[in-house]
Amino acid sequence: TKRPIRPKDASKKMSDKREADKVWKLTPSTPKSASIKEVKMKTNINFRQVSEIKICYKPKVKAENRYRITCSQDAYNLLIKEAFDPNTIEYKEYVKLIALNRDSQVMGITTISEGGINSSVVDIRLILQIALLTHSSAIILAHNHPTGQLLPSIQDDMLTKQVKDAAKIMDITLHDHLIVSSDNYYSYTDDGKL
Repeated sequence: TKRPIRPKDASKKMSDKREADKVWKLTPSTPKSASIKEVKMKTNINFRQVSEIKICYKPKVKAENRYRITCSQDAYNLLIKEAFDPNTIEYKEYVKLIALNRDSQVMGITTISEGGINSSVVDIRLILQIALLTHSSAIILAHNHPTGQLLPSIQDDMLTKQVKDAAKIMDITLHDHLIVSSDNYYSYTDDGKL
């Protein structure tokens, strides 16, 4: 005779089955006929010790209402209005990123780095992460020079090349890199350097 399943045993069996299902998804070569114990032994994975990653992006603006960037002036206007604080643009350096879809519509703007008086540390992986999470086809990089000097430095040129090359691997276009001040801007694209 079969002994009745007690509630505690039932919940343990369900938990084991969920773990086994996860293993079967991760290791398709594991036969479905394998017992839960065999599956656990084969993979040596304890799913209670592994974090699951969930990614979410919810645009706040409907597609038909998104701001479209057609030139560097459009990008500058958006950055000055939405991204750079007029009270701190001449205080310290900020690096911003505009994420664009295939229609050059803005998916979002974010701060990549907040630096000191004359420099910011930029992690290119963060730029690509944002572009990938927002399903962006293109990006625009922007930063300010607190001095108001708009000409790019050697470090600016190197960063532009690194971002362009890294983004290209992921089939993402670097549309422009702007250096902004409160009343003017420099565009790598307009200057033919991109």
